[in-house]
Amino acid sequence: MKPVFQTVFDAVKGNCLQASLASALEVPLADVPDLAERDDWYEAMNKWLRETYGVEMVCIPTGGWTPPGIHLTGGDAGLEHVVVGKDGKMIHNPYPDGGELIEEKQHWLFVVVEPAGLRRSVILNRLSFCTESKL
Repeated sequence: MKPVFQTVFDAVKGNCLQASLASALEVPLADVPDLAERDDWYEAMNKWLRETYGVEMVCIPTGGWTPPGIHLTGGDAGLEHVVVGKDGKMIHNPYPDGGELIEEKQHWLFVVVEPAGLRRSVILNRLSFCTESKL
């Protein structure tokens, strides 16, 4: 995980998801599309992840199970917000002033969907991926 901070701070739209993905993938912010304003942002994000890395993100509610490895966590920080977690704990808040989430609502796990397209990089080898047998 390489910390990347969000650059858009509008009350209606920020780019915490873009910054959290960039942090988890250890790539520059500009390498991750900012999809927050799209109505189909979740589908578009997974399409980009699948085509670029051979993975998608699966959203599960918090509670009852600690996700392994690097994941994203969505919740409430006064506004809807996304942070980077590891083994169920927040390790990076892309908002420069930091702070904790008021409430964690869901974890987003990286799931391998196209093993042949999975880029074998140092970054992806450090992420813990879920497979159908682990879900």
